[in-house]
Amino acid sequence: MINQNDMAAAQQLYKDLQKKYSQYIGENQLRMFGQSLHNAKRLEEAEKIFQLNLKAYPSSSQCFVDLAEVYHSMGNVTSAMYYCRKALELEPENMYAQFLFKSL
Repeated sequence: MINQNDMAAAQQLYKDLQKKYSQYIGENQLRMFGQSLHNAKRLEEAEKIFQLNLKAYPSSSQCFVDLAEVYHSMGNVTSAMYYCRKALELEPENMYAQFLFKSL
């Protein structure tokens, strides 16, 4: 389980690695890590990774979709809808965000 201290350390590690290896570490790598946690039903940890990704890439509609998915899996429909709406504000043609929003 990732606790607050671990999350702060993860954020710092991400910043350090991104500075040194920016061509290798970015939005997609965090997404894959978060999705792996999500698939393993480690939802709270996935949520934290997706929040970290959103903080690093606030203009990415996909970051919002990832959070919507994890909140949907957690049964938090209100948050899932919020993040779907944010994704659609950034990218109205995002078909998956449209599908997810309609399924909520």
